[in-house]
Amino acid sequence: MNGRIAQLREELSLAAARAERDAVLGCIAATCEEDDLRMRAGAGGLDAREMAMLDDLDALEDLIGA
Repeated sequence: MNGRIAQLREELSLAAARAERDAVLGCIAATCEEDDLRMRAGAGGLDAREMAMLDDLDALEDLIGA
């Protein structure tokens, strides 16, 4: 995950990271709730696209909080 955060830090400004995070949240909201997605992740029930969205969301939130 740290590699992804470093990559995002090089590619995105803070404002762009927030916009990207909002876009990822919007994509998640279009299909389900974030909490439901995280519960399914814990049970190993996500496909590659869903897992990538959660990974990106976590990396973006870490970047914004950093």
